[in-house]
Amino acid sequence: MEGAGEVVALASIAALGLLLAGMQGWVLQQDGQDTAVSAAAAAAAQLSPARFTPAWKTAGKILAGSPAATIRYLPRDPSKVQQLLQWLEGSLGVGLQQLAACNNPCNALQLSADAASEVSVFLQRQQVPVEQVAQMLLMHPSTFSYKPQVWSARMQALQQHLDLDTAAALQVAVALPTVLAKKLETRLPPLLLFLESYMGEEGAGRRLVCARLSLAGATASDIGCSIASLAARGYTQQEIRTMISKDATLFQTNLASPLQRQKLDWIDRVSPWTLADFLGSPRYYNTTTRRLAGRLALLRACGLQAPPLPGVQAVYNGFQFLQSVKEQLTRKGRELPWASWPEWESEWLGTGEGREWGFPSIKN
Repeated sequence: MEGAGEVVALASIAALGLLLAGMQGWVLQQDGQDTAVSAAAAAAAQLSPARFTPAWKTAGKILAGSPAATIRYLPRDPSKVQQLLQWLEGSLGVGLQQLAACNNPCNALQLSADAASEVSVFLQRQQVPVEQVAQMLLMHPSTFSYKPQVWSARMQALQQHLDLDTAAALQVAVALPTVLAKKLETRLPPLLLFLESYMGEEGAGRRLVCARLSLAGATASDIGCSIASLAARGYTQQEIRTMISKDATLFQTNLASPLQRQKLDWIDRVSPWTLADFLGSPRYYNTTTRRLAGRLALLRACGLQAPPLPGVQAVYNGFQFLQSVKEQLTRKGRELPWASWPEWESEWLGTGEGREWGFPSIKN
């Protein structure tokens, strides 16, 4: 039927708009493709831009903000979406408002009601409360597309290779369900062997992964490449071992990527803080180079000393940081020459330093 794809896509947008508008929406009866397309067209007609402009705008932002999820969601049969909504409400008590408030409704709306139901039953049989199951689905909907057999196999891998008991493995699955997206049964053994060999300590791999369980999803190759990147910068094996002991999750990052090379270059060449200082908290290293560099540049432009650790630079929001700078200047009897952070940042980005560190690197 000509235009069927466009109509179904419009109906999918309408479904999302209705969801965000907090409405009960529509019910589709599907007896065949033509009927489904006609029903989809009728569903789309129920939500006109004139009637629910805020919902359409929000739906548009969600669709534009996550292109990959959008591409998978738009062709979805609207009747399947309705079936999922009914199951969420009836089995998990998840209503439209809760679903609309989750991180990315498109990811949740792609789920099959049958697949999600199977995972829900599996988790509840493991004594996971239904309220927690609902929260897991809202936070990490893609994990509910895995078969219960996959959940079981990966929990067994955690038990076998990390010496966890059943309760501990289940706790990992509940707290970090995205770890189960990785093939733990094939990734964990070489990862643990590599870490043990590099650290030169028996049981080091299991100790490090148990300390940072998100590391369980990494590969030995990922860790090895990141180690090689730091070694090429002149870091010694002992220094790298100390970093791994402090926060091994850094080594899950592709330190050879342009963005990471830019950050490491700034730390090596400009920053008063060492890479080890940035490992004091995951938030420190994960802060953008632009924020770190711009804030340090402002301190230097004002003749102020950088703090002993990068916490203030990384953690404070724009208002808090600027306020702390003003307070330091006031104690010296001076005023901040810039009225706001955007005013300073705009000026700084026009300098050579700002152009070098204020924009993402695209060099290979």
